[in-house]
Amino acid sequence: MKNNSMWGYEGGARASAQGFTLVEVLVSILVTLAVMAAVFGLLTRGQRSFQREPEVADLQQNARSALDMVSKDILQTGAGLPPEFPAFSRINGAGNQSPTDVLELIGTFQYAGNVFLGPEQVARLEGDDVVLVANTTNLNAGEMIVLYNDVPHDDRGGRTVQWAMARVTAVDEDAANPTYEARATLDYGAFDPAYSNHLGGDGNAPIPADFEPRPEFAQVSKITRVSVVRYFTRTDDPALYNGPPPQVLMRDVDFQNLPRPVGYLDDFEIAYVIGVAAPFEQDDPPNAVLDIAQGTPLTSENMLSSVRVTITARSVSSNMEGASEGSSPGIEDNFIRRTFSTNVNPRNVSAGLDTRSVTTP
Repeated sequence: MKNNSMWGYEGGARASAQGFTLVEVLVSILVTLAVMAAVFGLLTRGQRSFQREPEVADLQQNARSALDMVSKDILQTGAGLPPEFPAFSRINGAGNQSPTDVLELIGTFQYAGNVFLGPEQVARLEGDDVVLVANTTNLNAGEMIVLYNDVPHDDRGGRTVQWAMARVTAVDEDAANPTYEARATLDYGAFDPAYSNHLGGDGNAPIPADFEPRPEFAQVSKITRVSVVRYFTRTDDPALYNGPPPQVLMRDVDFQNLPRPVGYLDDFEIAYVIGVAAPFEQDDPPNAVLDIAQGTPLTSENMLSSVRVTITARSVSSNMEGASEGSSPGIEDNFIRRTFSTNVNPRNVSAGLDTRSVTTP
């Protein structure tokens, strides 16, 4: 009995000291590695998301901020100007090579509501000068102005709208003398001839061959101080990036050649929507002067109804989570994109159109 008891004890001790087999160890290692890989995968994805989300938020903020600024300028375009005036412009050929990438606007952006001469006041043209009955012009050399008339035709009916855009080169006034007639010397050649239409009669502005000189055409019924805002894109400094640099949307005012950046983006597109009932889009801004010259009166169906602005923003960093997200079909690269678009109604452009009938001289 003792021997059996001892012998059984020794057998149990030997059996309990055997431990794990090699297969069991390998299986446990594999399970541990799988769990660690899953954990590290989650951590890596979380880290990528942590890097991605702030940049996505930045690109969205850039695009929306740029879209908001462009929209506000479009809303002010044409303020204080007749609806026939080409307020969405191509002065001196701006954007002729890539019209959808350049937006140029004329209006009272910096001088909102600053319109000279009421309906009861009339200025006159003398040579290169515009003469005001008042003793001060409230103008400064270097400013841009638009002079225009709204002239009724007693013998033919209808009205003729004439205008000219010019830069003020000199001002002569005497605020202390109430009987003094203030003068502003103008340079009509500073801009494309398309931005003058029949004003004058003394060679200051382009005059068509069949134009009938009339004394009242040498008068000016209103003077508006204007600004020109131009949006365009340019490539940022390649030295600042490891990959292709983004585009920068720039805003320049009054041809100062001191553009300021508005935001980083990948694409900037402009389209002009004409008409209301059957709208259609075109790349170039409409030219109401051509319609009038062809005997076509301006209506809501052949005038500009809205401007469609499309901005695509791109991430600055590459190889992030979701790379190529938002890209055009068939394009694969290492950046994330977001596209924003809006249609803006430039209300000032058509203001007052329904209050008169416009005819050619």
